[in-house]
Amino acid sequence: MIRGGYGIYFGSLFGAQVLAADKNPPFVLTETSESQSNSTPTISFANAFPTSGNLPANPTFTAFDPDLKNGYSQQMNLTIEREFWGGTGIRVSYLGNRYLQTWRGYDINQPRSFRAGPVQPQRPIQPWSTITYYDSGGSWNSNSLQVGAIKRYSHGLLFQGEYQFVRSIGDELYGGPQDIRNFRADRADLSGLARHVFRLNYLYDLPFGKGKTFLNYGGPVNYLLGGWQIAGITSALSGTPFSVTINSTTLGSPSGRADLIAPDARLDDRTIRRWFNTAAFAAPAPFTFGNSGRNILLGPRSLTFDFSVYKQFVFGEKVTLQFRSEFFNVLNRANFGNPTSNISVPATVGVISSAAPARVVQFGLRLTF
Repeated sequence: MIRGGYGIYFGSLFGAQVLAADKNPPFVLTETSESQSNSTPTISFANAFPTSGNLPANPTFTAFDPDLKNGYSQQMNLTIEREFWGGTGIRVSYLGNRYLQTWRGYDINQPRSFRAGPVQPQRPIQPWSTITYYDSGGSWNSNSLQVGAIKRYSHGLLFQGEYQFVRSIGDELYGGPQDIRNFRADRADLSGLARHVFRLNYLYDLPFGKGKTFLNYGGPVNYLLGGWQIAGITSALSGTPFSVTINSTTLGSPSGRADLIAPDARLDDRTIRRWFNTAAFAAPAPFTFGNSGRNILLGPRSLTFDFSVYKQFVFGEKVTLQFRSEFFNVLNRANFGNPTSNISVPATVGVISSAAPARVVQFGLRLTF
């Protein structure tokens, strides 16, 4: 069987951002106009941003593009399916998603060029500090290949397996680009997404006890050996992307991504103490942004086996007692997180110090009547 589809889907504007009383576009600014000690206003039209009291000399605010548009996605898919022997089916699919006019927020009051000294006097729009501006110029697109197999329950067995290859590229939608004059430098693989994903789940009735292939007896034999089931979920994922960054210690020089000074920062002999070649990165020249791309490196892969054993005890026609034993990460495999990637801290850069939970075992009883 071959099937496919195409659709255009429109989102909606965030009502809380557009309609709230303190977020009326194109500006968002909240100030206190009365002092706490008397009724004399602390601000006026003649002196809207006084430096005395608790009012900031350089306020931050949020602005919205007056021509803000609804985001929309173009979604398409094509699937080929075939059923084979024993109720087993195979499916191969292509899924595409192109999302346009997405909201992105960035500081339009970022200095256009940096120099020594405090940053605030270098901002083009005074006396404002950060001006987070939202427009609808963002976009991302995703393409994936999916291969799946499923077996419907028969002869005591069912399973479902799925492999996905996903490639998703887009803008940095919420944190903003490191340089607002170069959005393309931040267009990269989406954060937190693994490119390769495989999952398998299964359930199997062990063939022992009354009505089964082996030891087809009732009585004590069935109570001991019959009614057992095993089940499990296996998950394997490739690493997720991350960037290599730096915190500037020079007054007036921006923080951001590091400079890449070698052809490749990957290592063949990676360890949790040295996941990537830290010598491939350096601090950029003062008052410039780093040249390394966003999310150019990948973290560790993960592999998890969850396993369960069930036993059914049947008492008469209406009462069933189920014993459950569940083992999460049964092999107690260490699935590490991404490494520290800020070269400003040489002692920890490239070092992995986090991991997913270790083995968890739980038991339970369920009485059905």
